[in-house]
Amino acid sequence: MQHISNSPEEHSERKDRARNALAKLRSRGYSPQDVSHELEDRISWRTLYRWQNGEKVPKRKSDVLALEALALKLCS
Repeated sequence: MQHISNSPEEHSERKDRARNALAKLRSRGYSPQDVSHELEDRISWRTLYRWQNGEKVPKRKSDVLALEALALKLCS
């Protein structure tokens, strides 16, 4: 299990990185449901929606990395 950092800096970084990746995907027409499907339901669409709107902060850095990799793949 990956260590979850609770420092404010780590929270802010994960939140910003997830929102940036989701904004890139959204600009290409991908919905949270589409993104969830592309990630093979690794992250639920509802969680992605909450990240997108700043309601929640990603807990796992690995999820943010997977989201960024998907954005890079689909938006390049």
